[in-house]
Amino acid sequence: MEDVLGQILSCVQDIKAGQERMEKRLTALEQRVVSLENCIISLEKRVVSLEERVVSLEERVVSLEKRVVSLEERVISLEERVVSLEAGQKDLQGDIQELTRRVDKLELRLENQITEKIRALFDGYSLRGDQILKLQQQMHERLLAIAEDVNFLVGRSARHDMAILKLEQRI
Repeated sequence: MEDVLGQILSCVQDIKAGQERMEKRLTALEQRVVSLENCIISLEKRVVSLEERVVSLEERVVSLEKRVVSLEERVISLEERVVSLEAGQKDLQGDIQELTRRVDKLELRLENQITEKIRALFDGYSLRGDQILKLQQQMHERLLAIAEDVNFLVGRSARHDMAILKLEQRI
């Protein structure tokens, strides 16, 4: 019996030692569970933080999408204005070509008219010059004739004066 009691005691001691080991393992497991729960809580906080960041990012993406849409609308508006400016530029080029053609035509017409008028003025100037030369010659000839007549009359007057003096001396 003592043997049996010794065996039971030995079994009880083994069970007690196993129980202590189990309690240590259970304590260790509980600590690990607490640690895991803390990790889970930390992960949950991080997930919440990430979710908040995702929401913030989504809001920013929406804002960026709105800005992109606005920019696209502005680009379309600018493209329309560029098309309008190009059309205006083509119209201006057409107007410039028309004006150039008209200026060339007017220039040719003016050249023809001015050339004719300049020729007429030059011919008139030449004719006037010739007339003035003829008048000068005629005036010169007339002045010479008048000078001869004056000289003749002065000579005659001198002779008459001399004749009067002689007649006066005779008287």
